[in-house]
Amino acid sequence: MTPRPRSDVLDGIAPLARRLHQRHTRLWRDAVGSDLTGPQYTVLALLAGTDELDHASLGQAAHLDKSTLTPLLNRLGARGLITERRDESDRRRRLIAISDAGRDELTSATPAAVAAGDELVERLTAHERAQLSALLLRALGSSEDDR
Repeated sequence: MTPRPRSDVLDGIAPLARRLHQRHTRLWRDAVGSDLTGPQYTVLALLAGTDELDHASLGQAAHLDKSTLTPLLNRLGARGLITERRDESDRRRRLIAISDAGRDELTSATPAAVAAGDELVERLTAHERAQLSALLLRALGSSEDDR
């Protein structure tokens, strides 16, 4: 007889986090569409706040590893939403910037992205939202400064 998993494995924090992520993915797709993913939006938003970022800095700021970031940047580049160039002082280093088309896409998607996030936590008060955010950051081993 196969032992049953503990109930917290089936009904605990991890399954709830997975369900929350799945709900956000559905809300995002319904509000923003499928042409721009959440991670792609994050990268564009980070690039919009700076002139250029190198791969490592962008990956760290977006909380994406290289194996996820590289194909994501390839897709954004193919759509003309970012530009990449080699750093003249270090030819191994690639610098990424948002293009005008990327800024337009970001501006267009932002109201829907905000709406998807708001709908995700619409049943929570402002205080509960702040608590949830703080607890999630703590569980991730991060702080407000690491956002």
